Amino acid sequence: MKDSFNSDFYVVAATVIPVLYLALTLQGSMFEEFVKQLKEHHPNPNLPLVPYLRAVGVVMIPIVSSLAVFAGIMGEFFALLGLYRRTASPNMTQVVFTSMILLLALIVAVPVVRFSVALIDNYKFLYSYPHQPKGEPDTSSPDQPKGEPEATSS
Repeated sequence: MKDSFNSDFYVVAATVIPVLYLALTLQGSMFEEFVKQLKEHHPNPNLPLVPYLRAVGVVMIPIVSSLAVFAGIMGEFFALLGLYRRTASPNMTQVVFTSMILLLALIVAVPVVRFSVALIDNYKFLYSYPHQPKGEPDTSSPDQPKGEPEATSS
């Protein structure tokens, strides 16, 4: 009977999971900032779902992050155990693979959300013409080009 143990998978998993943890550690401040922004930022409080979505995000991000970190620990444990025993069950392989995917998704999630928000903000800025700073009324007349001072009569 052919040996179905795939040692390459477990060697890669045992190597990649700590690297993913290192990347997650380096992004720790980004997660903190993201949760703070969710708590403080009020994009449009008049929309009925915005407060609920923010509340769900503030609660779910730490829970999902904790579960992904726990899954990564289990994946590393099972990868090392499989290498040590030179045998693996289908469940063990599934746990190791799932933990790598969860860690990768967690690492990619915040930059993707931040990039998406930046794109949306840029889109709103580009298509909201004229560009007036908040709180400053437009004092130029329609006939006079902007940037040139008005001529005063003496």
